[in-house]
Amino acid sequence: YNALLLTMNTNTMESKVFIIIVVAVSALKLLLIVAYRSTDFEVHRNWMAITHSFPLKDWYFDTASEWTLDYPPFFAFFELFLSKFATLFDPEMLQVGNLNYKSDQTILFMRLSVIVCDIPFLVSASLLSSHLYSQLMVNDPNGEKVAGHSKSRNPLAVFALVAFNAGLILVDHIHFQYNGFLMSFLFMSIYFCSSKRYLLAAACFSTLVLMKHLFVLLAPVFAVFLLRHHCGLQEGSLCLSRFVQLVGIAVSAVLLAFGPLVASCMWWGGQCSQCSQWQGRQVLARLFPFGRGLVHAYWAPNLWALYCLADKVLAAVLRLGGVPLAPGSRHSAAGLVGDFQLAVLPLVPAWLCLLLTLLALLPSLRAPGKAIGPGEGLVRSLVLASLSSFLLGYHVHEKAVLTPLLLQMLLSGGGPADGLLALLLLHAGCGGLLPLLPGPQELPLKVSILAACVSAAPRLCELAGGYHFTASQRRVLLASRTALGMQVLLCEGVFPWLLGARLPFLPLMTTSAWCATQLLCCWGLALAAMR
Repeated sequence: YNALLLTMNTNTMESKVFIIIVVAVSALKLLLIVAYRSTDFEVHRNWMAITHSFPLKDWYFDTASEWTLDYPPFFAFFELFLSKFATLFDPEMLQVGNLNYKSDQTILFMRLSVIVCDIPFLVSASLLSSHLYSQLMVNDPNGEKVAGHSKSRNPLAVFALVAFNAGLILVDHIHFQYNGFLMSFLFMSIYFCSSKRYLLAAACFSTLVLMKHLFVLLAPVFAVFLLRHHCGLQEGSLCLSRFVQLVGIAVSAVLLAFGPLVASCMWWGGQCSQCSQWQGRQVLARLFPFGRGLVHAYWAPNLWALYCLADKVLAAVLRLGGVPLAPGSRHSAAGLVGDFQLAVLPLVPAWLCLLLTLLALLPSLRAPGKAIGPGEGLVRSLVLASLSSFLLGYHVHEKAVLTPLLLQMLLSGGGPADGLLALLLLHAGCGGLLPLLPGPQELPLKVSILAACVSAAPRLCELAGGYHFTASQRRVLLASRTALGMQVLLCEGVFPWLLGARLPFLPLMTTSAWCATQLLCCWGLALAAMR
């Protein structure tokens, strides 16, 4: 780490430093090949098997496994692409009937697929951090705002913060997912917007939404940005031809994604061989399963985790007061998969979550007052928008916090306030991800990775922006790190040791509620950064 800092401070051999970072983070990922794997490992193996074994018309109808395909068509095509290489390792992994199949060759291939697919992520992170380097705004020692290149700032430090992000390593390379690959499309969309290649930005973001549909909540931010900068809305007029170009790109992407599905449906007389439902309705039902309930089995640390906690507290108080509750309400909001119930408070419908999310997105649609360049302003808007959708979304997964976390890391060189928000998001976001690795054997690994990242991040932020945190900001960071340490001690050590098998959801509930409180504070800071 010290050698890396010394090399960065010399402002020489930048390409060599980039290679050092890439090699180091890739070596770490290779060491994690044999680590714990969640059920998401089986999810993606099964999706490869489905796309490899069945014709396209049956992909969204297969129910041989509980892990049915519920991502948009572009991600299904990605799984099909991976399956072409999977046959070289172990063809048995592509058999739909081989549920929970995990041969050594299968594990090796799937782990390597995530590592290789992270290459576009690392390249896009390097391009974007370097491009934003000239746009970020910092305070000089005299308190004046300085923009542009500065010898005291280094974009490689920003790249290191993104590449070695503990949350991404824990989720993608231990728990198992492809978030880094997806984030590369988001980063490239921002890069193209910042470099005024707006049509490429529209194509890249459209591809992202059709790979993971939950990114659609960021679409209003991109739409407003492109209308302002590409279609001339910023000057008070609208260039119709450019607007038509953007619409054409979006429509073309949708046709490329869903056209083959519709064509396969029409080819078979409008019906699938396994079910009489129309293909489009089936796909939408898979992409938006509103019957799953307000919160996930493990409550994501957002506003609804606090809502569920309030329900539990109210139910306990009413029981102590002798107030009868509905039968079965004792088990409501217990973190179980299936029908979601609350004991006291009313259920929050999906439409209300959507309405609240859209209202919370409104501040992110205005141009940030203190942004120097369009790229920086777009990133600030996306941080606020992604954090709003995480805090208010319906049935949000805890992994979704990676989006605002990684985006804010790009701004960590913008000044002490940006660095502070990046570090607070790191503490709260990664703290909320720890329960994804539940076994005691994973405890030393996840704590070590998190501790290393949390320890190095403040110095890297200061190196990235050429600033130093104030005394008050250092006190806030110390309090946040202490809170994270107490959370790990209680929820990963004391509670399991004292309670054993009793109250198994208490550590998860404590983690979710505490991290949700911190993330709400981060949302306030992100909102203030827009002014």
